This record gives sequence, C-alpha cells and structure tokens, in this order.
Amino acid sequence: MGSSIESSDSLTAEGSASKAAAAPPAGGGARDAADIASKKAAEQTSLERIPALRPAADQGDPAAQYELGQCLQAGWGLDHQAAVRYYRLAAEQGYGPAQHALAGCLATGTGTAQDKAEALRYYRLAADQGLAVAQFDLGFSLFYEKGDARDAAEGVRYLRLAADLGLAAAQSHLGLLLTQGEGVEKDEIAAARYYQMAAEQGNAEALHSLGRCLEEGRGLAQDETEAVRYYRLAVEKGHESAQCDLAICLENGRGVAKDEAEAARYYRLAADRGDLRAQYQLGHCLIEGRGVAKDEAAGARYLQRAADRGYPPKPGVIAQVTQAIGSLFRSS
Repeated sequence: MGSSIESSDSLTAEGSASKAAAAPPAGGGARDAADIASKKAAEQTSLERIPALRPAADQGDPAAQYELGQCLQAGWGLDHQAAVRYYRLAAEQGYGPAQHALAGCLATGTGTAQDKAEALRYYRLAADQGLAVAQFDLGFSLFYEKGDARDAAEGVRYLRLAADLGLAAAQSHLGLLLTQGEGVEKDEIAAARYYQMAAEQGNAEALHSLGRCLEEGRGLAQDETEAVRYYRLAVEKGHESAQCDLAICLENGRGVAKDEAEAARYYRLAADRGDLRAQYQLGHCLIEGRGVAKDEAAGARYLQRAADRGYPPKPGVIAQVTQAIGSLFRSS
C-alpha cells in the first residue's frame, strides 16, 4: 500500500512571532530542556526585579507599573491578579504596552474575569497609539471573532498596519490570507513578498510558507533547491510541518539528493509532535520498509493516529486506511 498524499492543501502560517545549510535538528527533548532552563532563569530575574520596581509603581509611574505586572506574570504561582491591577493602573494613564497586556488578560481571563469586548477596547487603544503587536492582536481578533464583533475588513486593515511596521507575525499571517484569498483578494505575488519580509526576520511560519511558494511556484519562480533551503531554516526553528515537507523532498529527491532514511527520520520527528501528514507518511514507510526497518504494527499505529484525527481528508480514504490497519493487526 503506497502513500499518495504528499502535501497539505494550503500554505500555513502558524503564529502569532537561520542558517542556509542547516544541520539536522536536535531532538525535541533537548530543545524542551533548554526552554525550561530559559523559563526558570527568566522567572528568577523577574522575582529579583519585583522589590526594585514596586516603589516607583506604587508612586504612579506607568512604565514601572507595566514592568511590575510583567514580572508578576512571569511564572506559575505568581500573582496574576496583582499583575492585572498594575496593568490597569498604567493603562488608565494611556500607557500602550499596559493597555495591550491588559487586553490579553481580559481576552483569556487571566487574573480577571474574561471580557472579550473590553479586551477589544484595550487592544484598540494600544493599536491606535501605533503599537504593532497590539495592531496584530486586534486585527487577528476582529478577523476571527464570532458574531457581531467580527469585522474582517477592519481586521485586515490592522494586520496591514502591523505588517507595515515590520512585525513578522503580522507579515506572515497577512501572507497566509493573501495566499488563500480569505478576507482579501487572492494575490500570491503579494503573499510571497510578505513571507519574504517575515522570513528575513527569522519567522518560522514565514520560512516554511516561503519554502512552499518556491516548491510550488506560487508567487515566485519555482525553485525546489531553494525551497529545501527554506524548509531547513524552518526546521532549525522546530517547525513540524517544515520537517514533514523536508522529508517529502528527501524521499522523492526533490531539490535535494534522495535519502529515504533521512526522510523517515524527519517524518518521525514531525509525527511525534503531532503532524498528521507525517504520521500518515511514516506509517507507510514503516509498513513498506522505506528508509526504516519494516514494522507493520508500528506503521499501522501511526496510520491509526492520523485516521483518528481525520487524515487524510479525502472521502473514502480514511475507511480504506482503517480497513488496511485492521487487516494488519489481524495478521500480526
């Protein structure tokens, strides 16, 4: 049973915020350990800053109030309600970063009751001061909000403002909307331009999306070798969909020398992080012994994991996969 699905149906820009010949990435465990160590160091620094900031914050300094709020939110077990109190004090003085931080708390119900309407109000106050990250969050919220609060046109306007101020996450997401023609007229050339802007800042989503543009010739001249280079850059950032796309290129010798063993390795990295395409492809690799020792039972398990979440998304294919999996388990 051969695999037939190689790429996702559309470009993705996973985000809100590299090297040309990337070495294979370290395992997820090493990256997770580094992230935990970095988080602990940040929490310690925040705890040490609190006593120094509190006097100025209590005297009404909005910058100190905002920074103190940030410190109080820096780790688990700290005082999120106090953070919201300090954000609100600074926000009421018109301090944009605090307005943005308060909006985030209101949107998620962190340290305060959830209030999406009030969150939008504070996002707008900060956005209208020219704070790019607030423009992005406001634009994103307006575009994807449900019901009467949704305003796709206004959402796109704020996303453009943030993108034009150089915010990589906004550039990448605007590229996605332009690629799909969602809320804006479809324009693959403009999409590629925004992806390039964000990719130059190292945005993983944009690096991956730019690779897809180059591989498929969307908005740019087709260049599979350059596409592989961008996939590798995104892989360095830990992007699982890029791991899968790089694996597909390696398996098929597309823009790079064919290497089924390396393809299977990247499929496994992405599959174990939850990428459905990678689970599906790795399942076939294991069943057929392509680039990896043949293991039909393990392959069936990966196919089942993908099928349980609706992949591949084509009528009748999931039923065929499930039937094949059942046959494998009955024969083992």
